[in-house]
Amino acid sequence: MEELKINSPNREDIGQFINTYKKCANCGAELTEGQKFCPKCGIEIRFSVGDSVAPEINQFRQGVTKKHKTKKKLLIFVATALIIIIAAISAVFVKSRIIGKKIDFSKIYIEYCKEPWASLGTDGSYLSVDTNPYNKDNTIDYPEAYAATKDINKDLGLPDSLYYAFAHTTANDGMQSENYPDKGVTVQWKFHPNRGLEVIYKKYKRWINYNFGGFFNETD
Repeated sequence: MEELKINSPNREDIGQFINTYKKCANCGAELTEGQKFCPKCGIEIRFSVGDSVAPEINQFRQGVTKKHKTKKKLLIFVATALIIIIAAISAVFVKSRIIGKKIDFSKIYIEYCKEPWASLGTDGSYLSVDTNPYNKDNTIDYPEAYAATKDINKDLGLPDSLYYAFAHTTANDGMQSENYPDKGVTVQWKFHPNRGLEVIYKKYKRWINYNFGGFFNETD
């Protein structure tokens, strides 16, 4: 029997198809409505138009129904997956906004800093303070620069322990660094008796990854 291509698998359409295109299952001769026997081989025709639908047709109808159900389930699955993905992306953006304070170093620079002992990145990504910008040995040219770091720390909401760390860092300690994710700042500093104290305030950067287990992983 030829492959059925019926948009609406109802009994009338199937019957019409059998009436027009039915062939003998034994020899393949074309049959017309009302024939009881094949005109070519003489075999009895087991079903005709208007009779109960043949097992092959029933199987076809069941297959179509199953495909419709499968398609419906697939659509539901895709819609659910899209909702989950959209919710996850939204959560990432919300998390990104909650974590990390927006820092305006240019405002801080105007408020507390002066040249030549302070400098601001052209893109506003960092602010640096150098108590001895000309690197004169055994001297601190600009003690107000050292005092300004205390005001800057306070403005950024950083702990008093940071200012204490500035005062107790030695040349042997090398470059020191502290991250303050909740404040949106990374602070790096070093001290040398002949070069003074150098402090760099940077905007804290982090990657926020969302895994489908429902947890956020933060990495510097």
